[in-house]
Amino acid sequence: MKKTLKQMLIGVILAAFGVIVAIFIVYRQTPESAELPSFQKAADISIAKVRQTATRDGVQEWTLDAASARFTETEKQAIFKTPEVTFFLEDGKSLYLTAKEGIVNTDSDNIEAKGQVVLKKEDYSLATEQIKYEKGSRIFSADAPIKVVGNEVSLSADAMQFDLNSNRLFFKGNVKGVFNEKFSL
Repeated sequence: MKKTLKQMLIGVILAAFGVIVAIFIVYRQTPESAELPSFQKAADISIAKVRQTATRDGVQEWTLDAASARFTETEKQAIFKTPEVTFFLEDGKSLYLTAKEGIVNTDSDNIEAKGQVVLKKEDYSLATEQIKYEKGSRIFSADAPIKVVGNEVSLSADAMQFDLNSNRLFFKGNVKGVFNEKFSL
């Protein structure tokens, strides 16, 4: 009888040990990886809270802050969510750009902004759905309808170019506007 009780006790201990080991193994397994958001699947790297600065000859040309970014090596692009870009002008003033999305070509530092794009300088702002900035020539261009509003100006057009070097705006197609005599860039 003692032998049977002893064997039964050993059996219960081994069974309990087996259950503990089984539970440990099940809970230690890595869970299936969650499905990645579609924008991260195509990205080589994705990061949150980003700052990028472009310089020329040691002088800052612009600084970009964004909620997140994804970089794709194959397309040579950095795609930013809700970018805020500050462009530093030669006269010491600044120009500010905001949008829903921004794309920076990593080879050229050219920028394309899309979705509720606003470009602000001092007392006026320009609104459009899409705008491009070419770093080499320092020119903004929009081939989508634009609207410029300020204390001394209200203007709309089908397209525009803004040359940061000469501080001149060029408007194309259905240009309509009202200017105050004090208006200047």
